[in-house]
Amino acid sequence: LERLGTGRVEVVGEAEDVDTAVEAIDRLRPDVVLLDVHLPGGGGPEVIRRTHAGVTTFLALSVSDAAEDVIGVIRTGARGYV
Repeated sequence: LERLGTGRVEVVGEAEDVDTAVEAIDRLRPDVVLLDVHLPGGGGPEVIRRTHAGVTTFLALSVSDAAEDVIGVIRTGARGYV
């Protein structure tokens, strides 16, 4: 979870699973979330579904290049996939 500043990136939180990610996003309101597509507890798409739309920008991260992973997370609202 990150907050962007004047040319710097500030890491404001981390999460180990979907539940802790949703709680941290709702509490910290970061500008950008670097989101693991296969986060335990339902994955990145579940985090996006459970957080307030438009509050933050999600960028999905994964070692997977499987079409279903890329399409799934982009369709739920991620702005990019790395």
